[in-house]
Amino acid sequence: MSKYDLRTKTQSLSGISHDQSLLASTSLNPPLLTRIGGAPGFHTLSTLFYKRVFADTDHPWFLGIFATSTSTEAIDNQYRFLVQTFGGEELYKEKKGKYTRLVGRHANYKIGLEAAERWMYHMELAIDEHEALRRMR
Repeated sequence: MSKYDLRTKTQSLSGISHDQSLLASTSLNPPLLTRIGGAPGFHTLSTLFYKRVFADTDHPWFLGIFATSTSTEAIDNQYRFLVQTFGGEELYKEKKGKYTRLVGRHANYKIGLEAAERWMYHMELAIDEHEALRRMR
């Protein structure tokens, strides 16, 4: 699936276009990076998320997607990506190099709708548990 096919499918499932999704990182005032408590806030979110993912023994197929990473590595990668995506330092690029596209980084994994829904399940619970984000809901 090309990145354009993925964008089309994502929009059909979410109702949000790629361009609209980009606004989330640029149009909030104050920006999400500030609202979450800076880079440490994204580290907390990543920790809460991966704590759930790596404890998801009821869905071993989902945990298998992350089998090539330790919990610590997964937390660090997501934290760096989120900081960079939402206006902070280029931490992800520093670690992973010039090629930072998620589609390319995840191309070797079998990720379908069921995996995306499971990912969202864990992320929504992590957001609910994150003190700064809970106050925004």
